[in-house]
Order: sequence, then C-alpha cells, then structure tokens
Amino acid sequence: MSIVPILAAVAAALLLSRKGKAPSPACQAITSSGGDLDGVNYDEFVTAGADPNATLPMIVSLHGLGYDKTAHVKWLKDLDVPARVILPNGFYEKGSASERAWWPAYSNANLQEASERLSGFVGLIAQCRPTSGKPVMTGHSMGGFVALDFATQFPHLISASVPVAATRNNSLWDIEPGVPVHAVHGRLDNSFEAGGAYYEEMANRGLPVYFHPVDAGAHRLAAANAAVWRDVLSGLL
Repeated sequence: MSIVPILAAVAAALLLSRKGKAPSPACQAITSSGGDLDGVNYDEFVTAGADPNATLPMIVSLHGLGYDKTAHVKWLKDLDVPARVILPNGFYEKGSASERAWWPAYSNANLQEASERLSGFVGLIAQCRPTSGKPVMTGHSMGGFVALDFATQFPHLISASVPVAATRNNSLWDIEPGVPVHAVHGRLDNSFEAGGAYYEEMANRGLPVYFHPVDAGAHRLAAANAAVWRDVLSGLL
C-alpha cells in the first residue's frame, strides 16, 4: 500500500484537529487582503508586523453610518499587538458606494437582521483564515449597535464585544449579552447617559459588562477615544 494516501489522511486529521472542521470551499475565493465571503465584502490587514499567514487573534471591526470598510484602518493599523483585522462593508449604500449602512432604517428587527446576516460570515472567516481563539467583534456607532447585538444573539461565535459610542434600545434589555462586553463611550457624546445606563444595568445583573468612559471623547472617532479603544482591544487579544 502506498504511503501517500496515509500521509494525506494524517494531514487532514491534523487540520481537523486544529481547526475543528475542514475549511469551507468558500474560502478559496478570498485572499490575505480580503474578498467576498457569504455575501459580505471585506478587507483584511494584520498589525504589529505580523505574518499574514500566521495563526493570529482576529478582530472583526464594523464601521459606522456613512462610512465604509476602510474607515477603521487608520485607527487600528497601529495596534501594538499582532492581530488580523477584518473589515466588513455595510450591506446598504447611503448616498454613494463609499457611504454604507448596516440597515436601511433603524428598528429592532433590522438591527437583529444585520447581526444574523453577519453570523455566517463571522463563523466562516475564523475558519478560512488561521485564527487563534474566537474573534473579538467591535464597532463604532451603528457598527457598535451591531457588535453589541451580536453579543446577545451569537455569543458562541465571538470571544468578546467592544462597542464604541453605542447603546441598546430599552426594549431589548431582556436579551442579555452572552460574552464579555467592553464598551467605550465619550462623555461628550449625546448618547453617553443612555449608554452608561444600559452598561450599568447589565453589570448590576452580574454580567461581565465593563464601561470605559473617555473624558475628552465625543461621538466621532478621534485620538482620545481611539486610544482607549485600541487599549481595550489589545487587552482582549
């Protein structure tokens, strides 16, 4: 009997053991810079001089309303720990191809649908790319709303959620996050009090929810809140 089939079987078994399951055929359509996966267009880059083909912790970062997948590159490229950053594009155009949104108009149903549409992508991207552990999901503003909702609907797919400048509708407070949540929110943001009330309530229920207020931060990303955001992410990888 030839040794080649035996070696192939051993290699396949090792791959299954390391990844948990065989890579999907859909993985063949993506590269180390991004692509299209499960109906989601995205970009990818690595931080801290890491090898793009190395096994790395993963961050899935969701942009805010009116931005696109490139919005967070300038804020996360200087992350001081090696990581693979995945930047999905919002599902809807808002005026131009470079202005995207995660839903056409806010409603609880549309928010939850956005999380659901991302769930297949998040599960696949962690399988397609060499990944240590489960991804950390983060997002700013509208993207933060989705990252927070994802923690309640699909906690089995991520290790933590880091919403920035985001809160949660009171009618959804009964659906609690199933993974640690580290919320970054600027005190100058007009939604700061609403956000703080939600995160305080979740923490009072004994959930691993942590609030990181930024004294100089407003709603838009800037040096102050981005620095705290990076520190929080680095501590989770």
